[in-house]
Amino acid sequence: HMAAPRATGPAVNVLEALLATPEWHTRAACAGMAPDARIDPEADDVFFPADQRLTAEAYGLCRGCEVREECFESALAAPFPIAGTWGGLGERVLDQARRRRQPSRRRCEHCQDWFTPRCKPDTRFCGDKCRSAASTRRARRAA
Repeated sequence: HMAAPRATGPAVNVLEALLATPEWHTRAACAGMAPDARIDPEADDVFFPADQRLTAEAYGLCRGCEVREECFESALAAPFPIAGTWGGLGERVLDQARRRRQPSRRRCEHCQDWFTPRCKPDTRFCGDKCRSAASTRRARRAA
């Protein structure tokens, strides 16, 4: 009996990265606490309460946590809005911080002009014209 081949490629790598537990999690004040109740219905829902006004216990744990900053930064860096309490801050404050954070300027790989990415921070081109021109150039080189 042969084992099924393991899927590989960019999508799998992204999924593995998203599911990986960062080292700082082991040093967090909440390490070992029950996970989100949406995953485990029996969970102690301290960090993901149904009523966001009931977050005092989570805030108390976060207040003295040695990895509070890493937790906050990880929530802000997520490619999607994060629910619950992270780094001692609730969803509303995290959303406000995410909106205020400006992506850093970078150079377009095609025209070399500086631009600020609007959606994805790892955007390589300043616009559709440069993206298309770079794609055409790559196709010509490959031919």
